[in-house]
Amino acid sequence: MHELTLVGSIIDIVKSYQEKYKFNKVNSMTLSFGELSCVNEESLKFAFEALSVEDFLKDCKLIFQKIPPKITCNSCSKESVIEDDFSKCPVCGSDDIFLSGGMDELKLVEMDVDYE
Repeated sequence: MHELTLVGSIIDIVKSYQEKYKFNKVNSMTLSFGELSCVNEESLKFAFEALSVEDFLKDCKLIFQKIPPKITCNSCSKESVIEDDFSKCPVCGSDDIFLSGGMDELKLVEMDVDYE
């Protein structure tokens, strides 16, 4: 379950922000990840519940944004969001393409915090 490692890293980042900016509570965190990243939302939630022992993370809501897979065409230089067919460019039909997005990225996009 690599989600434990991912969540541990995110919590470390949030702790560093909390130490620097001295907020009292994190109400929500928005996380983004690629649909092809093999990240599981339920596993992230479970790992977060298990690892978020700090008071300022109590009752923090996780919000997820999934990044769709994208390809870039070497023939026409267009980037396209792909739903089903990863074998050719939907713009020009070329098969000279590469996967350019929606893969391994996991990012902490936003936090809603309280200072009181």
